[in-house]
Amino acid sequence: MVWEYNAGADSYNFLPWVGMDGRGCAGGEWNLGRTRVIGCRDRLGVGCWLAAAVVVLSVCDGAAAQRGKSKEELKKEGEKLFTPGGGAGGGGGQGAKQEAYWSIVIEGFRGDEQESVAMQALEKVRTQGGLKEAYLEQREKATVVAIGKFADGTSKAARDMLAKVRNTEVVVAGVTTKPFAGSFIAPPANIPGSLPEYDLRQAKKRHGEWVIYTLQIGVYTRLDKAPDAKELAEFRKAAELAVTQLRREGEQAFYYHGPTKSMVTVGLFGADDYNIETRIESPTLTMLRKRYPHNLFNGQGLKEAVKVTNQQGKQVTTQRMQPSALVEVPKSD
Repeated sequence: MVWEYNAGADSYNFLPWVGMDGRGCAGGEWNLGRTRVIGCRDRLGVGCWLAAAVVVLSVCDGAAAQRGKSKEELKKEGEKLFTPGGGAGGGGGQGAKQEAYWSIVIEGFRGDEQESVAMQALEKVRTQGGLKEAYLEQREKATVVAIGKFADGTSKAARDMLAKVRNTEVVVAGVTTKPFAGSFIAPPANIPGSLPEYDLRQAKKRHGEWVIYTLQIGVYTRLDKAPDAKELAEFRKAAELAVTQLRREGEQAFYYHGPTKSMVTVGLFGADDYNIETRIESPTLTMLRKRYPHNLFNGQGLKEAVKVTNQQGKQVTTQRMQPSALVEVPKSD
């Protein structure tokens, strides 16, 4: 696949893409505010499909009902969806006490308009996706579209539901796609650490050999010297707790424990997401970088000195916040 960025139009264009199963998915054009995405990919998943369905109200089946509603009307509608037992499958309720259950996260939304956008996404998931048991839930800073409530995330019922969701087919612009292929099982709020399924070392084994990169957004360690055993254990626990929370909020997050540090990453990307020669990247990766612009050090931003060329052509040293970085996914154990 060839990505082409049009700076003047602030848009990405790409040639028809052939998926891992050999099927092309190239139809359609969706205006995402200032960004225009042509085509779709199975692995872009619900983000691509819901972008067309949610952000562009003119092509959303439920848009006519949403358009023209006041914020108060949308708020009342949201309260119904978020009320415990409200909607198909129940919601969990904003401010309500969270139950200790595992769930399957289809997509997470952030930002000021997350509730209204998530409601439209839920409608699309239920109607066109046929997943009528899907529900909304507020999780810290995000609103997620989820489905299922399981006492055990490794149970047959959970695994069967995950397979059903991932294999759900939707026709987009005349092409059959699987927009929920990136769905994953998320833990309850009080789950302990040491979850091997969130270990980056297992990513290739669990998701396929197409996986090459992930975006590092955090590291837990010491800079002055190697941490002792107690500190290292604390760093590992902190990284796992961060990953657990990110998962609950709808992010595909992972931890990686090294000999002196623990890293936190989000997303999985392949060769079609990043061209190592041209440095051209997919809109999905670009949006994730914008959402997580920095690589946090023990939960806080870290300044670093970098050399840049000024307008006079001279190299000078300046300070910047350490940015998030694309890193290679290790081979599975």
